[in-house]
Amino acid sequence: MAKFYSFPNWQSFSRCPLCDHPYDSKKIKVIEKKDGLMVLYLNCSKCKSSIMLMVSAGLLGITSVSIITDITEKDMKRFQNKKPISADDVLDLHTFLKEK
Repeated sequence: MAKFYSFPNWQSFSRCPLCDHPYDSKKIKVIEKKDGLMVLYLNCSKCKSSIMLMVSAGLLGITSVSIITDITEKDMKRFQNKKPISADDVLDLHTFLKEK
């Protein structure tokens, strides 16, 4: 898998998708960067919406996926190394709530 040596094409995601206000490229927060994958956090200074942006570089080029979110940068960093919720976790919670 390719590695990132510089920031990918900023023009593709330079404006907020909700209000079209330009992002300040100096305020982009890199949440994770490894083996051709970057997870970025962007926050619009005008409408205060947040975007989690995943950019990956591979043999076929660069792919990006953005998600409008209400999660904060602090929470993204807090959850990034947690294990995923399993089906057993959901069943345990269901059982717990049913008993209450």
